[in-house]
Amino acid sequence: MYELNLEEMEAYRQLRFPKQVLSISVPDMVMERSESEYRGDREKSSAMMRDEVTVNNREIATASARMAKKMHAHFARYLPPPDSLLAAGAHAENPLALPLQASPLLAENQRLRQEITADLSFVRGLDRKNYQLLVEIHKKYSIPVACLIFVLVGAPLGMMARRGSMAMAAGISFSFFLLYWASLIGGEELADEQLISPFMAMWLANIIVGIAGIYLVLYAVRESTLFNPETIRNFFNRIRSLAGVAAPEENGKT
Repeated sequence: MYELNLEEMEAYRQLRFPKQVLSISVPDMVMERSESEYRGDREKSSAMMRDEVTVNNREIATASARMAKKMHAHFARYLPPPDSLLAAGAHAENPLALPLQASPLLAENQRLRQEITADLSFVRGLDRKNYQLLVEIHKKYSIPVACLIFVLVGAPLGMMARRGSMAMAAGISFSFFLLYWASLIGGEELADEQLISPFMAMWLANIIVGIAGIYLVLYAVRESTLFNPETIRNFFNRIRSLAGVAAPEENGKT
């Protein structure tokens, strides 16, 4: 660091030090941990999402009852009672031309239409949210189950690869991966649009791949010599011979 006195130019100093510590006071800059209760759908537990679905269903039922009550009150206000309508129609030449309170009717119809439209939008939004929550609930269980299902696919494919069908095993594995990925992503999109149920959206891929895995396991067992009855019989005969027990004679041999 250099110091220079402008009044005494000869008073010049040069200071050297290995380290310099500067203290800067910055108020309101202390980092504090914020406790936010907001969580996305994928961050919530299954119980939390089920509770939210229950609350949404209650609000849907309340909104539906509110719409029915508004419509009933509207028709009861502007339509004559059924008994008086029938009595007046019996003496009228044209029962369809009975007078109605038409002066405020158009304005009330417009107001009722806006209220019903708002309630319907509210109900549809909650219903769509319920579908998304149910998709996430089923996803939390379907993806772990998929790990077990892919074991059913991978084990027989590994046996096929050992017998020299490496290319075929790799191709089948890649096909199953694409099938599962497309079914999972596409099913989630269709469920969010309420085109299919959340259960089918998340479990259809597991069902398809699981059936294919069971078929591959049965095929591998049938083609493998490890599970051949003759191989199993020879294995137990060898154990008996090592234990000093004579093997039973087959029928027809003397």
